[in-house]
Amino acid sequence: MVTYFEQALKSGCFEDAEIFANHLDSQQIWRQLGMSCLRAMNFDLAIRCFRSIQDPGLILAVQRIQKIEDRYLLAGYIAMILKEFDKAQELFLISSEPIAALEMRRDLLHWEDALQLARNLAPKEIPLICREYAIEMEYTGDYINALMHYERALNPSSDNNEDKSLWNSKEKHQPSQSINIVFYEFFGLFVIWLFVKSQMLVWSYMRKHSSKQTAKNADTTTETDRFHPRISPMQNHKHLTIFPKHFIASIVDTFILEKRYNYNKEEWSKHISLCNAGIARNAIRLGDLKRGIELASISGNSNLQKECADILEKCKHWQEAANLYELAGCYESAVIVNLKCKNYIKVSELLMHVTNTPRLHLQYAKAREIDGAYKDAVEAYETAHDFDSVIRLQLEKLNNPNEAIRILNKSHSIEGAKMIAQYFIRNNDQTKAIQFLVISKCFNIAFDLARKHKKMELYAEAIGLNASVNEYQNIACYFENEKNWYLAGKYYLLAKQYEKVKLPTTNLH
Repeated sequence: MVTYFEQALKSGCFEDAEIFANHLDSQQIWRQLGMSCLRAMNFDLAIRCFRSIQDPGLILAVQRIQKIEDRYLLAGYIAMILKEFDKAQELFLISSEPIAALEMRRDLLHWEDALQLARNLAPKEIPLICREYAIEMEYTGDYINALMHYERALNPSSDNNEDKSLWNSKEKHQPSQSINIVFYEFFGLFVIWLFVKSQMLVWSYMRKHSSKQTAKNADTTTETDRFHPRISPMQNHKHLTIFPKHFIASIVDTFILEKRYNYNKEEWSKHISLCNAGIARNAIRLGDLKRGIELASISGNSNLQKECADILEKCKHWQEAANLYELAGCYESAVIVNLKCKNYIKVSELLMHVTNTPRLHLQYAKAREIDGAYKDAVEAYETAHDFDSVIRLQLEKLNNPNEAIRILNKSHSIEGAKMIAQYFIRNNDQTKAIQFLVISKCFNIAFDLARKHKKMELYAEAIGLNASVNEYQNIACYFENEKNWYLAGKYYLLAKQYEKVKLPTTNLH
């Protein structure tokens, strides 16, 4: 059956092939028949075949192209569906819509071919194609070529061959438009020249009439201050500047490109922003930190600033990354990176912008403790609600038990109470030691300490009425041995040993 199907297909008997395909009912057979019908421009049968394999994409594609009248354009689309892209390009180029070849190459991400076609078919698309090509290169890790294409997307006329072909095509097909372009370019250059010249004249005038004042201040003014090429020497006229060469060049390039390619201002502005963002990212990756950071800083784009900061952090340029994080408003990341480079002054400033992040305060506190800045560490620990660490530093490093007790009253920490009790034991203050041992529920240690220093009444008062029967019994036994019958009876009563509460009269003597 398959042999008969293939013979019918080769001979062009598609109706017979359809009958065999119905019997075989195979996805591969239906697809093979559909593609053969498409090549022969038998669209109705091709659609039926694609419906049999439930391929809506191919069905819609065939339905869209079947009404095209230009046979070369139609053949080009068919070749494209059949994945014969080189043949499709040849057919598109001799059709009434050669731009379809460029669109196909762009959709296929064949950027080199797309650029080659754009030079002759649509020079306006060159910057956009360069940008899209650069994005793909950046994604695949080819940062050098990505940077080159981002730059080329901002100034496509840098390609001499491309520029010549563009001008030749303009002069050949649209001479009046070419004249207008030249006029706009020279007019723009003339306006810029007048503006810069006026700035220079004003600056020269102000410099001449302020020579006396600069002479008076000569002792306090350095050579670099007086003769800096971009800053006026007069203190009252620092706003007068001479534009750097690259600034004028960028204005001219932008003006020329907008006029030459008829770009929409909003689209071109967005394009410039995207290209500058790509240049910033890849310049940083390739080690040109100054250029990348400058572009990110002046962009006003917090997302770009964060991306560049992430790249800088991965490259272990901590300080630069921290500055960009702060500029982007990512204060938490800025704090983390500043901690890595031990810029604690900046960390303390940034923590004021960070709320509900005890983790960062805790990291800062640990770093300050390691550096011996215990007061700063105590404040950060308290902000992070690590009260045990606050108590520990107040006792061990700052020798401030009163502050430790204040924190304990606030936190009710058992571990903190133990540390305070140990502090008072070391300092031979048994009274307070017993009190805080009871608070920390170290009853056995407190009892032994009270018995050793004869402070059992203090211990008994400290445990109050919420102790266990065992503890009351121990206290009662102590007082019984000390022949303090009143307190012995009191605590035997609390221990529920009622038979021992009332002793025989003979025992009282």
